Amino acid sequence: MTRTLLFHAGMPKTGTTSIQNACFAARRTLLAEDGILYPSIAANHTNAICSLFMDDPTRHISNKMADIRTPEQVVALQAHYRASLVHDLENNDWDRLLVSAEGAANLSRVELERLREWFAMYVDEIEVIYYLREPLGYTTSVSQQLLKGGMTLGELHNKPQLPNWSGRLRNAIGAFGREAVRIRDFGAAVKAEGGLVAEFCEGLGFGAAAKAAVLAEAKIDNESLSMEAARMMSHLNTARPLFTPEGRSGRRTGKETLTFEALPGNKFSLPLEVRRTVHEKTRQDIAWVNETFGTTLYDTPVPSGEDHPLDPKRQVEAAHATVLLISDLLNAVEALRLCLRAGELAEKNDLEGARGRLAEAGRLSPEDEAVQIEIKRLRGRFKL
Repeated sequence: MTRTLLFHAGMPKTGTTSIQNACFAARRTLLAEDGILYPSIAANHTNAICSLFMDDPTRHISNKMADIRTPEQVVALQAHYRASLVHDLENNDWDRLLVSAEGAANLSRVELERLREWFAMYVDEIEVIYYLREPLGYTTSVSQQLLKGGMTLGELHNKPQLPNWSGRLRNAIGAFGREAVRIRDFGAAVKAEGGLVAEFCEGLGFGAAAKAAVLAEAKIDNESLSMEAARMMSHLNTARPLFTPEGRSGRRTGKETLTFEALPGNKFSLPLEVRRTVHEKTRQDIAWVNETFGTTLYDTPVPSGEDHPLDPKRQVEAAHATVLLISDLLNAVEALRLCLRAGELAEKNDLEGARGRLAEAGRLSPEDEAVQIEIKRLRGRFKL
């Protein structure tokens, strides 16, 4: 029996989260119906793949956020990921292994060769799949992601992040061979019948039952920032950087992005000058892709017009949501203080006073999960 690794290696910002979450949720059906093993370590295999095969895994963003800096920490992390993969590979009946890790698009040729050699212990063939996104759409999306990772708008405008397809794909071709590397157009996939996830299933040859199971789990994962949220995050990254030379800042949780993503406002956009720069600097990259893969992608006009104006109504919506967020955070802090005081009163057998503090905390912050959990814990402990 021939075993094949289907290596979905990106590119970043091409709907990989939607594909990964759907395949992960349907992984039992994929295995049972099509013999496709989707590793159980996580929906997104990027952290495992980059931690196992990068020259310096401490450079990977997830490891920076987790403050993994020492050789001992890296060895322990790699052992964890390797053990999980080996368990899946050796304890299931499969003929195709689907690994999805968009972060692998950033691996060097040497790192990809290291990956190839390790998986060669388990597979006979490797197919590498990349989705490409129109450059301006890519840069717009990845800029938002990098803001969440600690960069500022000034940095991103001064040095726009380009797709660098030729560099990335040359690494893959060097490691796996040209015939093993396939590219697909993200824009066309999104517009295909059933959308991106359906096109992915079709492209990889999923059977009808497996495809249906994956599509049943498919959801649109919107991780974009509004223009107002992006500006606030940029100011936060300037005033209180996410990373210091010693590692992740002790003054940042790294979880702020979930809150900023929920803020309404104007659609994020790049200044016209930046958009023109992206267009100009990606023409050679596009020409290389089209020549190498025989495609006719992204012959787009030079951006023109003016910078996108901001809608005052949406700015008001953003301001309204922000002040409510600040109020909710302050209420949650005060509610937790009330919970602390309730616990102290209960310890002194002042149960009536404790009940009053908990009732006040509940009214003050009825939707905060941490507050409600603490109220429930105290009521259960002291029979309130």
